Amino acid sequence: MHEFLVKFIVVDDQSLNVIECPEFRHLILFLCQDLHDTDIPRHMKLHELILEAWQKYFKVIKRELVNAAGKVSFTCGIWSDDSYCPFLAITAHWIAVEGGSLRMKALLIAFHYFPTLHTGKALAQTILELLDQAEVTLKIGHFTMDNVANNIVAMRELAKLLEERK
Repeated sequence: MHEFLVKFIVVDDQSLNVIECPEFRHLILFLCQDLHDTDIPRHMKLHELILEAWQKYFKVIKRELVNAAGKVSFTCGIWSDDSYCPFLAITAHWIAVEGGSLRMKALLIAFHYFPTLHTGKALAQTILELLDQAEVTLKIGHFTMDNVANNIVAMRELAKLLEERK
């Protein structure tokens, strides 16, 4: 049941607090009459389960990126939610060989809270950290970003940081 609740919350972009709604809990108990209220996780446990599911999924993503046929390219963007909290998203794009055929693939590899100043240097350092977490820095191809000054500086800074590693 926990796996289904995690999938429901994540896929439908539900608040973790939906699990605390008495009517929702009653619905689950009605549909699964062999359950007790204590069998239904609370929001903190659901939070843990979602993070565990992400860690498992991220391992699969990293394996796919390592096995990419050639370089991996990226799209990046920064934006703010309704509360003006800034986030950086990175999507990886690559070619996979599946059953003897080439297949284009794309997956979100980072959705990162980005509260620092959006300078090119800070952006480059954060992108590098996120690419390191995805274990893909040796396969970097190209980046596509908005054409704003801090992104141009970020790409120059990222190139310097990567060159320093050689």
